[in-house]
Amino acid sequence: LTANILLMAKYDKPVVNGLMPQKVEMIPPVYIDEGVIVGSGSKLGPNVYLEKGSIIGADVVLEEVIVLGVRVGSGQHIEKDIVYRDRI
Repeated sequence: LTANILLMAKYDKPVVNGLMPQKVEMIPPVYIDEGVIVGSGSKLGPNVYLEKGSIIGADVVLEEVIVLGVRVGSGQHIEKDIVYRDRI
């Protein structure tokens, strides 16, 4: 997680490689691979990386988190973690 934060420090704006609902708040650094789905009302950042295939539900808060192509259910608040299994 610390290495990810250091690598992402060079991004002063969110990097989004796909479509994103307008009602998603992003606090840089945030890096989102293509093929990621993020639900409306979610808050991402700082220091968030979403790997290809990740599905983030509505109204989710992620801070200092890496999501490795898995699902995060609606309404969850996750901080300082690597998510490698579905959290529904």
